[in-house]
Amino acid sequence: HNTLLFFTSTGRAYRLKAYEVPEAGSRNSRGTAMVNVLPLAVGESVTTMIDLERVHEDVNLFMVTEFGVVKRTAIEEYRNIRRSGLNAINLDEGDRLISVNVTTGNQDILIGTKLGIAIRFSEHDVRLMKRAAHGVRGIKLNAGDVVVGAGVLNTDESEAQVFTISEEGFGKRNDAEAYTIQKRGGKGSKNFKITNKTGDVVAVEVVHNDDEVMLISEQGKIIRFNMNDIAVKKGKAISGVKTQNLDEGDKVASIAVIPGAEIEEE
Repeated sequence: HNTLLFFTSTGRAYRLKAYEVPEAGSRNSRGTAMVNVLPLAVGESVTTMIDLERVHEDVNLFMVTEFGVVKRTAIEEYRNIRRSGLNAINLDEGDRLISVNVTTGNQDILIGTKLGIAIRFSEHDVRLMKRAAHGVRGIKLNAGDVVVGAGVLNTDESEAQVFTISEEGFGKRNDAEAYTIQKRGGKGSKNFKITNKTGDVVAVEVVHNDDEVMLISEQGKIIRFNMNDIAVKKGKAISGVKTQNLDEGDKVASIAVIPGAEIEEE
């Protein structure tokens, strides 16, 4: 009976009850295509799911797009959504919504890009906006660059790390303290050393020591490992270590972070 919010690449938001999602027969089941559950348009895909029963009423939703636009909106703006969905953010032509995070109003935002740049800034730099707003610039991108990941950091937390992974499976982990706070809309700083061997960055996530990560390749292969298997590095502008042996022609497509608390529940 939990209420689920789904945000899509085209900037729309949909609402479902958990029981409306067909139950799979087993862990290895293929599942149901989301187009059979939500009225998705051609080329539209789900980027974020939020369980409303697990968040407080006074939190915000922080959105980040591929072109580096950011937007902060009170979650109340999205609690009453009709079944056909509504626009969560107005996107520029060609832009995509890639990340929606829950924030408390006193946290920092970290954004990572395909060409190995990252920026950290206070969410206070982004005023609260109405649902129909477009958003503001979160990072100034170089030519050919796009945002591939975003996360939330607590200002008083010293145990968080930032995990960066490239398309050829090279990953690294840095303490969050290595990312100094800048002003929103800046060019950021070097976060990953890209070479022909590593390929471009495909994901940047905020993690903790007891978390696990699942890497998913373009050919559908999955590897799951503990964050403790990846040493914490002092330098940011490095390539890291090989985390997954890929078949020829295969590349890392995306990652999913499994919080330590959920692992204990399993």
